[in-house]
Amino acid sequence: MDFINGILKREELVWNKVSKNIPIVFFGCGNNAHIMKRILESKGLTPMVYCDNNPQVVGTTIDGIEVLSYEQVRERYQQYYMILTVAVNNAIPILGQLNQAKEKNPIFHMEKPFKVDDELLEYDYLESHLQEFEKVYELLEDEQSKTIFLENINFRLSGDKIKLAKYIDGNTFFDEKLIPMSEHYSYVDVGAYTGDMLLRFYAFCGGKYDAIYAVESDKGNFSSLERLVKYGKLEDVFLFQVGGWDCKDELVFYTIDDSNARNFDSPNFFKNMNKTVPSSWKIGKEHFVEQKIAVDTVDHLLQGRECTLLKINALAADFQVLKGSAETIKRCRPVIVGEFGVRKENLTKMLLFIKEISPSYHIYLRQKMIFGDYKTVFTAVCDS
Repeated sequence: MDFINGILKREELVWNKVSKNIPIVFFGCGNNAHIMKRILESKGLTPMVYCDNNPQVVGTTIDGIEVLSYEQVRERYQQYYMILTVAVNNAIPILGQLNQAKEKNPIFHMEKPFKVDDELLEYDYLESHLQEFEKVYELLEDEQSKTIFLENINFRLSGDKIKLAKYIDGNTFFDEKLIPMSEHYSYVDVGAYTGDMLLRFYAFCGGKYDAIYAVESDKGNFSSLERLVKYGKLEDVFLFQVGGWDCKDELVFYTIDDSNARNFDSPNFFKNMNKTVPSSWKIGKEHFVEQKIAVDTVDHLLQGRECTLLKINALAADFQVLKGSAETIKRCRPVIVGEFGVRKENLTKMLLFIKEISPSYHIYLRQKMIFGDYKTVFTAVCDS
């Protein structure tokens, strides 16, 4: 199949399929529903009611819209469109619930497709960058990668991630089928968080490696990372409390004032998130803060040291981190792994950039469930 024939047609998208005279029910009323409501309103669709399985939420209103249980929805309406406005890991059991209840009305899934950008991929963008998309499709190494790429683009166009979930294969960035085994990796982890993926790397290499370089900007996460290294008695680990970027600088970091007290998972360098968080979270605008933090490049941090495995998962700054690693990649030709498509430009430009640095890279896409999060992971392996 060629690229363009694998892409959803405009008439297949939800807002072009539904009748405006039939009620729309949003199943799920959290942050994702808040974002999807705004996106769909721009397409001319507004939910009649919310639906939720949480009895503490049922009976309340959100933005003036009533929240009902599923049973109440069925009692009140005979005909409706059900849109599952939850992350795919929650949508799948809800879909099972609806199937068990013999739900007859049309069911769709819609999830925010980008990390910090509250938008869908639009056809105008796809068409204006069609050559880039086709080039990426052709450079991918195997049919599985091409299929996952197509399903990724369809997800970004439609918001429906359920088809992608069918390709789940593993729970780590380190795919043993794609990455050569070695006891001498020099591992660079950009976006090390609290060390969760560092532990996955440790398991992958059987505890045998040459060095680990972990980069993490968040103060609380960095403290946890330090404790992990200290109490785990990990040797030859070097920690950097900075953000990864494409130059050495100091940047504004958008977050909230007490992330330990609130579940807020989208701190970033690109936009204040106060407009994307629903009022039901009860986070006032005064709690959204801007912090100045240091950023640096992998090239500068390593100071010429070896890198044979580079992992990037960095608060949506993945492409910037990759560009700040260009000299290291040219010099060391490491295996590169990271989350695919966290921003719109990353759907094509990141993988093309890797091939520009070295055409001998072989690039694969695989679908993973990493700590409960369904991610598309790219793996770039260079000829030895």
